[in-house]
Amino acid sequence: MPDFKKDSTAVITGTHFHATVEASPAALIDLFGAPGNADGHKVSMEFVFVSEDGDVVTLYDWKATDLYGGTRTTRAMLRRQTKPFEFHVGAHKPETATAFLTWLKKQGVA
Repeated sequence: MPDFKKDSTAVITGTHFHATVEASPAALIDLFGAPGNADGHKVSMEFVFVSEDGDVVTLYDWKATDLYGGTRTTRAMLRRQTKPFEFHVGAHKPETATAFLTWLKKQGVA
């Protein structure tokens, strides 16, 4: 089982959706620190992780805030939210996303 570390400098190009996970945005911030702002449109907060094997994983909201429209939830409101929220998990390979979800559970997430 690979270990993952937060790495905001990792190149995420080519990662794409593989899974979802329910987690409190506020709890994720407490555990992993401040997220990146991502594209500031469809994604308002994003955590980037790299496995010990160099595989990149992203954990992000998708069209969840008023940056995209259709909701009154602001980026700040989402980041303060303590109830579970459905985050997307992106990776290059599905097995990386699966390993990441297992690792998240060991961190007390989900």
